[in-house]
Amino acid sequence: MDAAEDGMWWYRALHARTLAALDSLPAASGRLLDAGCGTGGFLARLHRARPGIRAVGLEYMPQAAARARAKSGLPVVNGSVNAMPFADAAFDAVVSLDVLCHAAVEPERAVAEMRRVLRPGGLLVL
Repeated sequence: MDAAEDGMWWYRALHARTLAALDSLPAASGRLLDAGCGTGGFLARLHRARPGIRAVGLEYMPQAAARARAKSGLPVVNGSVNAMPFADAAFDAVVSLDVLCHAAVEPERAVAEMRRVLRPGGLLVL
């Protein structure tokens, strides 16, 4: 997965479109959650493109979370999108790319959790 995120056309295009969708997020003060960040490909791209955004990843698989931390240089919490370990309204934006289709994810519960941790009027990118 790590190599695919770096080179595969799908991820390059997905990450570029997601970065464009985040243009409204304040560059110096926005707080973003990458829910289901995998090995950190998007987090690393985000950190290079918008270093002022305070981003954090959430990843279920401990090995992937460790790789995401190393790859992005950003904090990554080990946990599930079905029950996120964050306070209500903690983020200005939540990004979750190619996550809702995974077998362990309960889509309705995960989206409800994303809405819970997103501040009112915040941006949700799926």
